Amino acid sequence: MEDIKKGRKKKYSNRAVIDKYQSGDVYRIPRLELEDAIKELTGNELKLFLYYQTKGNGWRFKDSEIADFLGVTEKTISKNRQGLIDKAFLLISEGKKIDNYFLGKRKVNKWLLADYEINMPDNNVEEE
Repeated sequence: MEDIKKGRKKKYSNRAVIDKYQSGDVYRIPRLELEDAIKELTGNELKLFLYYQTKGNGWRFKDSEIADFLGVTEKTISKNRQGLIDKAFLLISEGKKIDNYFLGKRKVNKWLLADYEINMPDNNVEEE
């Protein structure tokens, strides 16, 4: 992903708060979410999606470590992260110190809808 104004790659924080389905140490992916991922994601996008699902809050990451774990290059990680974002399986809400990761289409859509409702102009106000 390119930053058009600066001509540089987008750099994410190395800490994340991950919003996903979790109960204790058990990470769950709802059946419909997993079926969508299997149908819509490429092999490497799916691997990255599943990798993110295994991480918890406060996770510190480096693309080089993810690439080593998945057996791909850092460029592949960057490309597949963008693929997850483009296909609405990942939304990264940037913070000053910590980024929030929303994993899965339902979590992403829920966040986008909530954000839209918060920032939506009040349609009941009459203009003078």
